[in-house]
Amino acid sequence: DYSFEARRRYLTSSAERLAQIEAYGQKTTPDSKDLFEKAQDRTHDEMTKEYLGAVRDRAYSQRPKGVGWRALAALNSIATGTQLGNPITVMANLLSGAGYNVSTMGVKSALQSLGDLPRLGAAIKEARERGIILDDLMDMANAVENYGSNFVTKVQGATGAALKWTGYNASEHFVRAMGYVQAKHFVRNALAANARDRNSHEARSATAFFKRNDIDAEKIYAENGAGPETDRFYRAAVNAGQGGYRFDQVPVYQDTPIGRFLFKYQKWGAQA
Repeated sequence: DYSFEARRRYLTSSAERLAQIEAYGQKTTPDSKDLFEKAQDRTHDEMTKEYLGAVRDRAYSQRPKGVGWRALAALNSIATGTQLGNPITVMANLLSGAGYNVSTMGVKSALQSLGDLPRLGAAIKEARERGIILDDLMDMANAVENYGSNFVTKVQGATGAALKWTGYNASEHFVRAMGYVQAKHFVRNALAANARDRNSHEARSATAFFKRNDIDAEKIYAENGAGPETDRFYRAAVNAGQGGYRFDQVPVYQDTPIGRFLFKYQKWGAQA
């Protein structure tokens, strides 16, 4: 398969594996251990070891096999397409998504971001380059998984088409791009407030917001609006309001095939 889609997925998979090695280490010999195995060695509680194993499976995207799991994957995909792929949900997503951006980063930066609406196309391009917008929203929501079933693959393809042609993907790109623009204004406001008086209410509030999102505020101020920590904040700020569905953002029991079906949109509430 020499298609562009195959190459894109290869690059994505390679980047994900390299990130896993950087974060958790790599088993290079039979005796070497990754981070999860080292953590398991530090406890004698079997339930804790079992939980760490479940987290490891999610971190490495290991999926259970079998007819039952494939059926759940198909049901999960059908639910995604029917519940999200319609005009009413698209409008609700636009309104609620904008509201969550405001509630996350405040009214001031939200109003400032409205002035950037004429440059939305450029904002979407920048957001995609920084990993804030994914081309395949189905991957982000864990609705696409390889279970080795042609039927499941066809169902997932139909769901992806429904999200695209009903405008849901476009609405998600819009709210995430506006969240990215709002995050940029938030950083600019924080830099200005910190430069005026780092002990002011505005500066201290911004610093506290950075810390709550596990961002190094001093690095943000030192980068002055451009740098790796600033980009990390942009991703964290948008995901805080819009959801990212990473395995570390939701309970393990909700991130299994049966959990993704039974607790589908409750996952967002759990991480929010």
